[in-house]
Amino acid sequence: MQRFPLELLDAVIGCLEGDICALRSCALVCQSWCYPSRTRIFRQITFDFSDFDPYRTLSSLKLLHGCLNRNSYIQHYVRNIVICNLQWPIAAVTRRGESALRVVANILTLFRGVRELTLSNTNWWCLTDVLQQSICETIFPSCTDLLLEDFMTFKIIDISRLLSFTNDLSSLKLKNISSLDVTFSTSIQLDPNEYEGRKRQLRSMDSLSISANSLLSMKYIQTLYDFKNLDSMSLGCVGDSNMALVEEMLRKTKRLRHLELRLDPPSASLQDFTLSLNNFPNIRSLETNSTGLAVRMFRGTTYNHPIRSAIIHSERVDELMLDHLKLLDTCCVQPAFTSMNLIELRLVDEGVEQADLKRASECCPYLNRKEVIKIHVPQGLPKGSGKRLTRLNMVRNKWREKRASLDSIDFNR
Repeated sequence: MQRFPLELLDAVIGCLEGDICALRSCALVCQSWCYPSRTRIFRQITFDFSDFDPYRTLSSLKLLHGCLNRNSYIQHYVRNIVICNLQWPIAAVTRRGESALRVVANILTLFRGVRELTLSNTNWWCLTDVLQQSICETIFPSCTDLLLEDFMTFKIIDISRLLSFTNDLSSLKLKNISSLDVTFSTSIQLDPNEYEGRKRQLRSMDSLSISANSLLSMKYIQTLYDFKNLDSMSLGCVGDSNMALVEEMLRKTKRLRHLELRLDPPSASLQDFTLSLNNFPNIRSLETNSTGLAVRMFRGTTYNHPIRSAIIHSERVDELMLDHLKLLDTCCVQPAFTSMNLIELRLVDEGVEQADLKRASECCPYLNRKEVIKIHVPQGLPKGSGKRLTRLNMVRNKWREKRASLDSIDFNR
């Protein structure tokens, strides 16, 4: 019997990602199917404390711990760890809660090759000291992708203390980081003797995403990491109060290829913002929710820039935005932007009139002639779905065929 190549077999079984029942059946077929199936069955372990039951949760964790001890090969399959919905100190409420967290700490000490760690909807101070030590000393050193979402600490400086345990972090995402200490916005100096030894071991990150109210943690993050080799950066809720901090951080990047800046509000003054595309010689794509910021970035570019696309999110079509579009069209006439092949204006409000769309299109005669601009608005989406617009893909061929009549554009829902 002729055997399948292992690459094809792995690709076929990969289509069953997430279907545990089907993967278990595949693992029982033959020996060649066993390994790729098991790697997907045990790839991620999630500790969810949303429905915490002192008896049931503790017994389940003990069962998992015993299974991992008896079958040591499973420990090498685990790559992702998720700890979520731990918002109240269960260890201080019940004795079984403390025992449950102790078992979780013992389980985490078994994993030495974890690559992704997610702490979601979790209060760091609700974890016991043993569990915190297990995460910092066992999981963080091998972790390459870290996501902290709806994460609460006692002091915002605790974020930098956690990151100091990482050695090979390449992707960092911070969303909605909050602190119990109301004085966290003041200037806090890190102890150089505490972090200098670890700073030499840290390599540059490839991807950085900071959103919501997490920008204040940047002053502590940049003391630990060198952003010269950063490839992708996404910053949200950038305003006049933290614009200087954002600009200081952007100046440290040397190889940035994708930049996303979300202003709050989108009509921020940008008086202190002095950066342009000249400061980012390798950037390929720019995404923002402010046409004013896009104009500032494009204006003043003096050499042939490799940027290829710019995506602008906007809530409405008003006179200020139309003026910015005219300026943007004037900037793109320069020979510095010969490689530009897409400028996309995404309107997140369904109530935009077709007349406004035509006015916006008429403000960009040069971009229309080059057939590189797309202006569209979602249709048929429920309220509150604006965050999903970044995942929508327009059919480019239909746009090119029907570009002359905006009324006849078919929008991809």
